[in-house]
Amino acid sequence: ESPVGIRENEQIGEEFFSNAEVLSEVSGVVRESIQNSLDEAFDNAKPIHMVFTVGRQSPDVANRYFQDLYPHLTAIAMREMPNFTEQSQFLVIEDFNTRGLEGPTTPIAPSDEALIDAKPIYKHSFWFFEWKTGGSDKGSGNRGSWGVGKIVFPRASRIKSHLVLSSRRAEASPNGDTSILFGHSILKFRSIGGKRFVPDCQWMIKDEQNMSIPSADAVAQAQFITDWKLTRQIGELGTSIVVPFCRENMN
Repeated sequence: ESPVGIRENEQIGEEFFSNAEVLSEVSGVVRESIQNSLDEAFDNAKPIHMVFTVGRQSPDVANRYFQDLYPHLTAIAMREMPNFTEQSQFLVIEDFNTRGLEGPTTPIAPSDEALIDAKPIYKHSFWFFEWKTGGSDKGSGNRGSWGVGKIVFPRASRIKSHLVLSSRRAEASPNGDTSILFGHSILKFRSIGGKRFVPDCQWMIKDEQNMSIPSADAVAQAQFITDWKLTRQIGELGTSIVVPFCRENMN
């Protein structure tokens, strides 16, 4: 929900919601995801393995994940509104022999001291992926940063959404959550039921402090792997990103 008394600056221009030229969109998704994965190698002596999967999803399964989002899509008059009673196409992007999205899973920004202290052990890549736009904790000379390039995932989705399952090393999981599941949508400011909402929607759970965090529920993660036909199994290091309702001409 949008707090009262803030300026409403839409996060993205209207062109974000228009049909992107297909070739540049596909190449952008492939390029950005590979660039970022290359910088997250776990064992540098072995190659990073990436899997791109295009699948079909039933409306019953899609509705379980997105039915709460449908009123928000309607409220912003989405140009490419899918028919949610029909089968839909989705894309999965997975990397292996990578470190996953590391670090604390709270929305609290890490201090400069925390970044320095953690650097020999793990990165704060989860926080930069989920909570920061236009910045990262990668040094200069790296290929990708998750800072801006991650916009390719919601952009490729007709409902501007992506879902993520990431497995990290135990030492890179300060809260013991070695496998995390979450999602994100980037919409527009909108009013529903007398309430005003900010552009970002997150698919998460609440912790004891009522802060949004990813889910470590192994049952939900196993169901997610089955529902979206992932190659990854729970515990395999790396990240799987689901782009639901991708355009039919992404094949």
